[in-house]
Amino acid sequence: MEALQSKYRRLSKGSFLLEEDIESLEAYLVHQNWLPPDEGIRKIEKPGEGNMNLVLRVIPFKAASFIVKQARPWVEKYPEIEAPIERIKVEYSYYQYIMSSPILSRYSPGILGFDTENSLLVMEDLGKATDFSFVYKNDFFFNQQDLEAAINYLNNLKQLPIPAPYPSNLSLRKLNHQHIFYLPFSTDNRFELDEIQPGLQQLSESCKRDHYLIKIIDKLGKSYLETGKFLVHGDFYPGSLLSSAEGLKVIDPEFSFVGPEEWDIAIFTAHLFLSNTPNGLIHNALNMFHKTSDFDDNMFAGYLGTEILRRLLGLAQIPVEMDLRQKAQLIEQSINWIKTGKIDTLSSYEHNCLSD
Repeated sequence: MEALQSKYRRLSKGSFLLEEDIESLEAYLVHQNWLPPDEGIRKIEKPGEGNMNLVLRVIPFKAASFIVKQARPWVEKYPEIEAPIERIKVEYSYYQYIMSSPILSRYSPGILGFDTENSLLVMEDLGKATDFSFVYKNDFFFNQQDLEAAINYLNNLKQLPIPAPYPSNLSLRKLNHQHIFYLPFSTDNRFELDEIQPGLQQLSESCKRDHYLIKIIDKLGKSYLETGKFLVHGDFYPGSLLSSAEGLKVIDPEFSFVGPEEWDIAIFTAHLFLSNTPNGLIHNALNMFHKTSDFDDNMFAGYLGTEILRRLLGLAQIPVEMDLRQKAQLIEQSINWIKTGKIDTLSSYEHNCLSD
């Protein structure tokens, strides 16, 4: 912990480093007037394993539990990777803005406090909710009700006017760009994919040698870094969605930016394929999404295919249950989508083969 403390002071202006220590956290919360001096903390726990930030559930003796979330100048899951702490300000801005929508505000936690200096956000506790990562397991997938809720969220998000000003989030997008559009396809990325699954490295090498594919992905990456016309969540995948007693909830918008209409729905659809969602449900989801007249199907197909490739061949792996043959088939299909700019095989693609 001393090493992290030193790194935190070196890379940020903050003085408080969040850790799983009741005494230090209680003193901090009392100082911030977020916890009464006579209340005290009975317990702290992790509500889930965060990728980017440290997230803790605070359970006082009498008051309702709440969530504290701190962005540190590194990726929580990979401390060796530095990441801009401004991402928590983006998340705060996003939550604050969507609260103007009666529909969107129902999907996300309320904000109880924000400490700019220490990049720490205090939020309403959504209870014993679990993220949707379970859909990557065989025999599990999004049901019709959850799909309708997710698409309803995206449709309403698109209708919000562009907030001015809104953080560009360019530093975090550049980091994300590296892991989506560049590193998985770099010949010297040093990813040991065979340690994840024997034979996966060879599948990766075939992509790296496909210069036409790399050229298209590079162009898609440049479009991702441009300013678009819509407020997007930025990381709309099962890990950012919660299954709760009150229905589907949406969290972790630190990747949010003003970007292309195609981004969120492409990322979400990619994970429908990665999570063995039946073809009929994928069709239903896409039919429920309200495209504008400017919606670019080529860009949608490109983003979708690239997201699948980077999740199977990049550093940000997800717990899919597929054998090598199934991954090879989905990789081949994704490459075709990227190159043709069309998802014209969706109707004939026997997606249930992924759970053979």
